Amino acid sequence: MGSVKVTELQTDSDWRAVRGEVEAFEKECEPNTYMEWGYQYANWSQCPPEGRCWLIRLFEGEMILGMMILVESKSHKFGVPITSLRTMDFGVMHMPPFLMRKGYELEACRALVKARWKIAFVTGASLVKLYKINKNSSLPLVDTLAKNNIYTRVSDFNDSYQLRLHDGIESYLKTKKRKSLYNIRRSTRLLQEETGEILRLERLRGEDLLSNDRFMKYWKCFEDLRSQSWQMVEARKISQENHDRLVNFFRVAVEGWDTKGWLDLVLLWAGKKLVAGQLNTVTNHTQRVILMAYDQTFKNCSPGRVLFFKQMEDAYDRGDRTIILGGASEAGKAFWANQIESTLEITWVLGGARAKAWSVWDQFNRRRAV
Repeated sequence: MGSVKVTELQTDSDWRAVRGEVEAFEKECEPNTYMEWGYQYANWSQCPPEGRCWLIRLFEGEMILGMMILVESKSHKFGVPITSLRTMDFGVMHMPPFLMRKGYELEACRALVKARWKIAFVTGASLVKLYKINKNSSLPLVDTLAKNNIYTRVSDFNDSYQLRLHDGIESYLKTKKRKSLYNIRRSTRLLQEETGEILRLERLRGEDLLSNDRFMKYWKCFEDLRSQSWQMVEARKISQENHDRLVNFFRVAVEGWDTKGWLDLVLLWAGKKLVAGQLNTVTNHTQRVILMAYDQTFKNCSPGRVLFFKQMEDAYDRGDRTIILGGASEAGKAFWANQIESTLEITWVLGGARAKAWSVWDQFNRRRAV
């Protein structure tokens, strides 16, 4: 018989108390850069949410089938307060709906549906809102919700730009326009002429990189380069505290990726000068681009484009077959992508009068919009 355990994560001690349990379960699931303890902890500790966080575990006997870390969010409909549980999604793309044991995805979804009343009772929430969810991995949950007649709204969130390299680099390049290939070669030539140096790619990938002095030296170079980006400049304009939170967010997240062996830092040098850098994670032959930065002095030479092309060839040789670029910055990412997938926003009701009222209101709005 399935059961559920709901734990509030209110303090740093609460988070650290469940770390071992969560990370042990992660090994039983498909790896995902964002749905892991370290990244979720970075969300909570460096970008503090307004609401409470909850860890939800779903069981079949003694075996854990699934886990979710959600944060509460409050809104009003018709003057009535509605509490939702939502994913923490800072900078996140292409997530599964929650951590599910490999081979037991459908059972985990069924256990979640059965547990919805208890989740609502313990947390006081009426809705669950999942953002930026990978379409394929969402199918067991959406199907289970439909079969149990639970009101659900599924809509496109945004586009996920991707490269599929299974047929090799040469086959990929044949799909690109001649002008695009010309622009890559031209940017490479201009960057070499501007710097007066031969371009050199360096990559550090693997486990326990943070204990490597060479990696830490390069990481500092990458952080210095990123400090020039418009995102960091704007963050500093808001406040130094806001800027420091962004810096610390990725420092915390990198620690989790490093212990799992997912970390990947690639740098483009012109002689001894760093002109561009890219932070990725790599799991199961899939590279997720996390951050890119380049020297603004050479922006007219498109150093980020040169870096990406060179790292893409190198990544393929290392076994990467899919590169997920993420959403936003559509023009730059569309230049490389040969596949675009929609990520989803999935909202469903837990139970109770307020959940029912919300579903009636939502159905009315959807009919009116048609």
